[in-house]
Amino acid sequence: MSVATESIASPWQPAVALLAAATMGIAADRWMPLPPAAYLLGAAAGLGLWMIARRRGRHALALAPLLAAVALLGAARHHGHWRCYRDDELGRSAAIRAQPVAVELIVASPPYRLATADDGPAWASETLWAFTARAERVRDGLDWRACSGKVRVIIAAEQFEAAPGDRFRAFGALAAPSPPMNPGGFDRAAHARADRCLSRLHIGTPECLAPLDRSSAYLPQRAIGRFQAACRGQLAAAVAPERLPLAEALLLGRREELDEPLREAFLTTGTIHLLCVSGLHVGLLAAAFGALLVRVPGVRRRHRTILAVAAAGYVLLVGAQPPVIRAAIMLWVALAAAAVGRRPLSANTWAVAGLVVLAINPADLFRTGPQLSFLCAACLAAAVGSAPRGPANRIGGAADRFGARMARRFAQWVLESSRVNGRLWLLSAPLVLARFNIMPLLPMLLNLALIPPVALALCLSAATMLLGGMPWIGPALGVAAGGTLGAIEATVDAAARLPGGHWWLPGPSAWWLFGFYAGAACFWAWPAHLPSRRRWTLLALWTLVGLGASWWAKPRDELRCTIIAVGHGCSVLIESPDGRAMLYDAGGMGDPKSVSRQIAGVLWHRGITHLDAIVLSHADSDHFNAAPELLRKFGVGVVYASPAMFGDDRIAWHADPTAGQRAESALQSLVAALRAAGVPMRTIAAGDRLVLSADRRALIDVLHPPRRSALGDDNVNSLVVEASFGGRTLLLTGDLEKAGLLDLLAEEPRDCDVLLAPHHGSRQSRLDDLLTWSSPEWVVVSDSRNRTATAAPNELGDPVGATTLHTSRSGAIEVRFRDGEVEVSAFFPGGR
Repeated sequence: MSVATESIASPWQPAVALLAAATMGIAADRWMPLPPAAYLLGAAAGLGLWMIARRRGRHALALAPLLAAVALLGAARHHGHWRCYRDDELGRSAAIRAQPVAVELIVASPPYRLATADDGPAWASETLWAFTARAERVRDGLDWRACSGKVRVIIAAEQFEAAPGDRFRAFGALAAPSPPMNPGGFDRAAHARADRCLSRLHIGTPECLAPLDRSSAYLPQRAIGRFQAACRGQLAAAVAPERLPLAEALLLGRREELDEPLREAFLTTGTIHLLCVSGLHVGLLAAAFGALLVRVPGVRRRHRTILAVAAAGYVLLVGAQPPVIRAAIMLWVALAAAAVGRRPLSANTWAVAGLVVLAINPADLFRTGPQLSFLCAACLAAAVGSAPRGPANRIGGAADRFGARMARRFAQWVLESSRVNGRLWLLSAPLVLARFNIMPLLPMLLNLALIPPVALALCLSAATMLLGGMPWIGPALGVAAGGTLGAIEATVDAAARLPGGHWWLPGPSAWWLFGFYAGAACFWAWPAHLPSRRRWTLLALWTLVGLGASWWAKPRDELRCTIIAVGHGCSVLIESPDGRAMLYDAGGMGDPKSVSRQIAGVLWHRGITHLDAIVLSHADSDHFNAAPELLRKFGVGVVYASPAMFGDDRIAWHADPTAGQRAESALQSLVAALRAAGVPMRTIAAGDRLVLSADRRALIDVLHPPRRSALGDDNVNSLVVEASFGGRTLLLTGDLEKAGLLDLLAEEPRDCDVLLAPHHGSRQSRLDDLLTWSSPEWVVVSDSRNRTATAAPNELGDPVGATTLHTSRSGAIEVRFRDGEVEVSAFFPGGR
């Protein structure tokens, strides 16, 4: 008996057309917004024309106004979500620099612990908790006035408990989410704005958060919170503590407790999606639960209803994130389709899920997580649609023996899974490379090997969560789940250690990505119009076009220096005319991994994968603590330092003893990273010269310290270098101060065009004397927002008419030297 099936590429896919129209409308409003009234009037006119055409039987003609109306409705929905806020929105008064505030809040989501780094500054080593709240009232002078808006609250506390609906009075520092301060940086402000969260509130101690009222026990959000806490408690009671973080990440999507090395291993092996609850998790759990239900007497006829309710409960358990909502909607639609005899998975199912997700939050169209989720779902839908069905596709027959039949089934599963994994990797790799600058080469094989243990671990963890309180059964399930999770962890860790398993690379351009995915959409929509061989040929040609565009660059006769905004720290990228690149310092006061991401983003934005040299000015950790991470992601020719930095008799004097201990620990990490990467370390001192270009026009001259015993502490022995090209110079001074600065000022004055202020513009560095000695036209200060927020006006002075730029206000500062010319530009020209 033949079964009629719906082709994945059938010309009648109405939901796909509607999703495409809504997507274009949302994108149009993001970049070319119109007044909301124009959208609504246009949508009403389009719907009217559609109804008239339908009544007259012009079905083909009715499609155009319908799609136009959907596009305008999508634009209107995005406009209201992205641009429309109430006048009393608390985020309207939030600035980039934190300001003290007293505000009354209502908790909107359960608090969770943030992952922090142990090797960061003192405040970063504290335990931090975060939750989302709604602002109710804010203190304005002596009065309280009503306000509104969503606030992300971060509080430093060893333990913190709150439930949705609880009211608090908070005293803290209010700030707006930070925009990207450097080229290639992550836009935290846009990411938060996508959730309509325009402000962050930092609370230093629990005493600054006073409870006002507890929410009702019958509040739905509080009930959901209790449900989530009970499930996590059941899981924690049965699973071994060392395996619990991976169990929560895999089953619940909670990655806060995972160790940083393990999280990094999942990222570099291309298996990080296993820690983000998505369609894979929902599908595996639904398949296992559905197979169990159909074997239970009395519920087989109602198994689809029970499965749909269970999926809704899982959505509430893990949180209504876009990938989870997409997977649940596709499951619900598939169950409904199967109930009426239609194909369970099709392009329409995928498109309906997309329409619902965009209706909830249209800004998810521009987020990487939802993009990857829907991309993988589209690939799976295409794979299901193209798979042959019917008797011809059955493996074996009734006469076959069980062993041979199972062997053939397993062989076909391996072949089909390899084909699907290959397509998934091919489609997702460009987007992953563009967003995360990593090209994992193992996912095709590793995902195939991990699917069985991941499915088993998910089912065992879910069973442990449900039955963990039962004697004998709960502990046995916990032990089995822990063993499976241990095998997964060992496999991922071993794969991460394989040489050449991943590459850190600059991402493709936006125009190349658009062309790639537009072409993939056309291949999916009209597969019969283009043979497979031509598709691969076009893909290869388009890849060559992208590679050629990234490699080809107009020759430039200039020295480009970028003073990267790293907060209270220092990092300067110097690029020579013939393509050589060098870093002067690589560190900051914050988390070293966060600082390294800022520096790496600039390097990848400039298309740099190899640094010819890194020059480290001195042994303060805020000038080098990002170097170990950069050594993992970039090729480095050599590291230069002063004789005092790594000498046996190195003097590391610090006013704060704990700061000295952190610097020593960071130095040990740096030495270990140098040895692991096989990068040589050499010392340089006054009188040495580094040549950056073959024509010897781009030079780095070392001015300090002299090649003799140390004059004092690390700051005194800071490497001072002068970058010159075509008669123009940039003076880089590290944290030079005290005797070291006096030693430099005793030399003949050297005019420079741009000066990087020593010690982040601190007054104790005798900056006025240095300005007189060097006569710069521009002075750049690499500092943090917190410092400039409390700095006195005109702190640096202006004795020689120099223009002062702060990286905390203007972002990255780019200096270009050409023959006889110098051009200084800021990432934020007007400052912030």
